[in-house]
Amino acid sequence: MTIRNGRLCIPVPAPNKRKVEGFIHDESATGQTVFIEPTEVFDANNELRDLLNAERREIIRILTELTSQIRFQSENLYEYLRFLGLIDYIRGKALLAIELDAHLPNVLNTQIIHWQKALHPILYKNYKKTDKKVVPLDLQLDKNQRILIISGPNAGGKSVCLKTVGLLQYMLQSGLLVPLSPVSDMGIFDTFFINMGDEQSIDNDLSTYSSHLNNIRIMIENMTPGSLFLIDEFGSGTEPSLGGAMAEAILEHVYKMGSFGIITTHFANLKLFSETHPEAVNGAMLFDIHAMKPLFILKQGKPGSSFTYEIAKKIGFPETIIEQAIQKSGTAQIDYERALEEVELEKIELSKQLRLVNQTDEQLAQFIADYQAQYEEFESQRKEILKNAKNQAIQIVENANKVIEKTIREIKEVKADSEKTKQIRAQVDQFKEELSKKTEKQTKEPAFKPMVPKPKPAPQPVQEDRPIEVGDQVLIDEVQMH
Repeated sequence: MTIRNGRLCIPVPAPNKRKVEGFIHDESATGQTVFIEPTEVFDANNELRDLLNAERREIIRILTELTSQIRFQSENLYEYLRFLGLIDYIRGKALLAIELDAHLPNVLNTQIIHWQKALHPILYKNYKKTDKKVVPLDLQLDKNQRILIISGPNAGGKSVCLKTVGLLQYMLQSGLLVPLSPVSDMGIFDTFFINMGDEQSIDNDLSTYSSHLNNIRIMIENMTPGSLFLIDEFGSGTEPSLGGAMAEAILEHVYKMGSFGIITTHFANLKLFSETHPEAVNGAMLFDIHAMKPLFILKQGKPGSSFTYEIAKKIGFPETIIEQAIQKSGTAQIDYERALEEVELEKIELSKQLRLVNQTDEQLAQFIADYQAQYEEFESQRKEILKNAKNQAIQIVENANKVIEKTIREIKEVKADSEKTKQIRAQVDQFKEELSKKTEKQTKEPAFKPMVPKPKPAPQPVQEDRPIEVGDQVLIDEVQMH
């Protein structure tokens, strides 16, 4: 059994459809099967249909009643719905920021791009799953250098650089956090214009070059000084000399308009554009000629080489054809570009070594600072210990003087003879001398010059506090009596 149009039906092969009494409600896509409602189930199907209709009417009645109860809260419900949508939007932005490790840069109300460690969001998201590393992009555009002309080898990262700029700038101006260093500066642009990819159309009779020209025409018509334009493979798609001349004329026009932009090209005349236009700057995608692979690093300030022959060798192109091409083009330009690239690679290596040296200097400075702090703490503790020792020694001397005074009083009371008094005086002098030596040794600071004793030195502390016993030497300071 199956249901067709809300009725229970039996699938019957088409040749046998006349053998079953009933209504045909449907047939299969191939027409080999028909779905017949037998006459025996007419009444049951009708009753089922009535019950379904009754159920639908009851649902409508319940919903209508519930709606009438909350109708007066419709404005609040709309506000709650809007609020929930806002919360969901914020949550979505937060989850995306966490996934991309995105940050909020310094947002300035001007046209500026001072980026550090910018990452292509889609590449970063995909590479994160396979533990691959995305090479970060460092980029600077401002009123002093508004137009960046990027050149370099194919598959060297020029187009990815353009897409990174477009995506991150659009993300920021859409209210999203962006995957770059939080110390970066990002500005606000009035409009974006992007021309990349192949948009040829047979229906509209557009070739690759004509579609590019049409897009650039629209850009020029709507561009303002606050616009940002991104053009990939500028001037390509036609005869090189004519395409390069056309591209240079267009670039001259947008340069005078004061707009900001980034273009990629292989044309030599566009690489020389910055020589006569101070607010334009070249950029090169670096290539390791020793490892024969692109580095995907953008270096502003110099044009890049296309490395046509090196890439041909890498993919296994016949050597005879490559040598013939080199002979036709000449080796002077090739040698010059290789020399420039080698110098650039050496600069990168020197920069790495300099960073290592700076890190070592920082670690050494930190070590010295830690050592100095520990030394100062040790000196403070040493002085505190000596101070406490002196105080304790003074206290011991005071206690000893009290005992001595008591002894003198006892001598006077018993009226000792002069011989006995001399003996006691000698013992007291000896005790005084030993006590002074011990006190000086206890309280002396080796790192500092010892103090000059006064004519009448104060009693010096001793190392221990104990009652005077028979045989000890004592001094009566008040009467200088032994």
